[in-house]
Amino acid sequence: MSGPAKPTADIVNLVDVLHDLADSKAYRYAHHQIELPDAVDELQRLAERTGLTADQDLVQNVIAGPFAWVRGHLQDNAAQDCDLPEPHGENLPPDYASQLVKRFELDDPRDAWKHTGELPPTADFRNGPIGPERAGKPHSYKPADSTVDAFLNLVRLGDRERLRIWLDDHRRDAPYLLEYLRAV
Repeated sequence: MSGPAKPTADIVNLVDVLHDLADSKAYRYAHHQIELPDAVDELQRLAERTGLTADQDLVQNVIAGPFAWVRGHLQDNAAQDCDLPEPHGENLPPDYASQLVKRFELDDPRDAWKHTGELPPTADFRNGPIGPERAGKPHSYKPADSTVDAFLNLVRLGDRERLRIWLDDHRRDAPYLLEYLRAV
């Protein structure tokens, strides 16, 4: 005994689907929501995944049709549905570019000396990296907290010779640590 036959799904015409998607992409292209190469590449990938590229001429004609209509009815690269103000270059002072450069240089501590009359900073600072740690003065050295803790532990032990050897091994840290000890 056999059961009832399963209803079959309608067969989708992939060429019609590609045409509808091309219409949609052409609409988005016309309203500057998508770039032309992106739209066409997505449609071509769909055609490749579904096997339509066996007839590449048909695929190209289906994709090109809506875009040809859009480009025929719109000026290419003209903004649509957009109220952007036009640039007003005629209202700018003739030395506007040099004023911008001066403002940028005044905001940068490496270049401000050119306009303030101060002495230029060292070449190491002027040519160093840009970042918040360099804004203003070069930041001073501070040893790691573990180094400070080790130093204080040696001071508590009271062994001067061991402390001298340890400080000799930590020459870069020694000035900071001795100043720290005086402050404590």
